[in-house]
Amino acid sequence: IMDVMDKAIIIVNSVGDIKYTNKVADALLDVSLHRYKNIQEIINRTNIKPFKLSIKIKNKEFEYRHSNGSFTSGMISTRILESEEGVESVVIIMQEMQRLIKSARNIISANIITPFDNIIYKSEIMDSAIKFAKKASQSNSTILITGESGTGKELFARAIHYQSDRKQEPFIAINCSAIPENLFESELFGYSEGAFTGASKGGHPGKFELANKGTLLLDEIGDMPLHLQPKLLRVLQDKRVTRVGGSRQIDVDVRIIASTNVNLEQKVKDREFREDLYYRLNVIPLHIPPLRERAQDIDIITRYFIQKFAKKLYKQVTEIDIFALAMINSYRWKGNIRELENAIEYAVNMAESQTIKAKDLPPKLQGQNLAKADANEDQIALRLMEVSKIRTIEALEKEEIEKALVYKKANRLTSEDICELLGIGKATLYRKLKKYAIDTE
Repeated sequence: IMDVMDKAIIIVNSVGDIKYTNKVADALLDVSLHRYKNIQEIINRTNIKPFKLSIKIKNKEFEYRHSNGSFTSGMISTRILESEEGVESVVIIMQEMQRLIKSARNIISANIITPFDNIIYKSEIMDSAIKFAKKASQSNSTILITGESGTGKELFARAIHYQSDRKQEPFIAINCSAIPENLFESELFGYSEGAFTGASKGGHPGKFELANKGTLLLDEIGDMPLHLQPKLLRVLQDKRVTRVGGSRQIDVDVRIIASTNVNLEQKVKDREFREDLYYRLNVIPLHIPPLRERAQDIDIITRYFIQKFAKKLYKQVTEIDIFALAMINSYRWKGNIRELENAIEYAVNMAESQTIKAKDLPPKLQGQNLAKADANEDQIALRLMEVSKIRTIEALEKEEIEKALVYKKANRLTSEDICELLGIGKATLYRKLKKYAIDTE
């Protein structure tokens, strides 16, 4: 049983003579290579001193130095087996730090699969942004994603990660604006045991260690404290981190994606952001357009959110009328996709029928100049239709088919499912695709 465990097991007698080691211990500590006979010979190669068999150890961090000068980090615990005469034997359990970090990644759900297909759009400006992002994903160079709050910067970062050759490794995100300044360094680089009052026993890996071999998103990088920016720059250049309170440098292989909703160039001019760090981050710049610049996407995203929240809230809401849709199209959406999502969730909650009406939308949308209190219903309808623009039946039919194809791709549906949604046969669908020269990709 001990030979199939993923932990190193060493059993010693009361004076430390080694009586048993499993295969993991042999591989981790080169036991057979050095022909260790007493546990003290192994301990002498670590930073744990002194080592008393009679004192129980629980989750203490250690570093083992190999003959070639390399180090293995891990955690050590002991179980003491006593008899009437005293200590009879001691079971020493060691876990490699990389295995612990891998377990931590799984616990914090670092790997939420997010392909580019999850991004819903039909506008040319978004198509260009996604094509550029797919190209950038094939590189290991640092990417700087810019865009207003709520445009989907983290969604793009995740999609880039899962389009890259690092997709089997972790994606870790850290919000630079959400961490107190006094904790920022330890969160990013980790800390060693005893580094400060309240430090966890055994120390703690930072986000760089957790993201090793994978991707690290530095979200809202413009809010990073100025005095910590040189340390980040050093890590980016040397690809090594030193934990707070520690002395050993730890090699890390991390692809960096930074994102911001502020103008970093202006911050550099105002001496609020280091110029050298800015250029180190801005190797591949990627801009996500705001929702008001991609008006073509509003309808399809709105309908997607209606389906999403109808399912989530157990509501039979399936449609939105032309007046409500016109209000949505005419709004400026300063909060972008996030604000639109919140507005549709509100509307689905408020809807009293299967169709969302203008009165179901949030008050801020209803309070637009489109609908003045002294205007009658007909005037409002005319003004709303002016905003939404009346199109030909063929244009509407083409648009609905395109929306259905995007929905099919995002939800991995079959052609039969799409025909059922559109209320047409398969032959009719193919005829319409040819008639309107619709690109099925």
